[in-house]
Amino acid sequence: MISNSIAFYLQKNGYIEERDIPIYRYGLSALCNSLFQTLIITILGLVTDSIINTIVFMLIFVSSRRYVGGYHASTRWGCLAMDILAWWCTTRSYMMWEATDKKIFFLIFIVAFSLIVTFKCAPIENIKKPLSLSQKRRNMIKGRICMSAFSGGAAVLFLAGYGVAYTMITTLLFVAILMLAGRRKNVKGQNV
Repeated sequence: MISNSIAFYLQKNGYIEERDIPIYRYGLSALCNSLFQTLIITILGLVTDSIINTIVFMLIFVSSRRYVGGYHASTRWGCLAMDILAWWCTTRSYMMWEATDKKIFFLIFIVAFSLIVTFKCAPIENIKKPLSLSQKRRNMIKGRICMSAFSGGAAVLFLAGYGVAYTMITTLLFVAILMLAGRRKNVKGQNV
């Protein structure tokens, strides 16, 4: 695995201590996994001619989930599948939006739902990575700011007639749903 090779290279050349290899291996593995997921979704965005919506999705999805947390799959393949499903649904949401004459109702409902879930539940921590009290407070504030800013931006772009707002709004919905799923998983004690 690439992370093993890099960690051993760093240790062999005196950059890290031998006892720190597992930490670097874990961090490098997480970095490689994130880069792989980003690359796959970017390629899908290029292939489906939806690169702008893909970038908007990744910006909102990754940055908001960093602070609000939520459901996390137990394997990297499960995580990739979940991310691809969220990307597919959000970047294809314009078809649903275009088919309805109740766009403003859906905008208000989804933004309100996303903000209520965020303000009531965030951050949802992963049992494998518990947060300190100060980290919870920081993530709660940053998560609220992040989701509020994205909601406001989506509303402004929607009212200005920009179609990318549909992707933004649907991404906010997915983030909120994943927060609720993560909370439910934690309550059941299954978030391991």
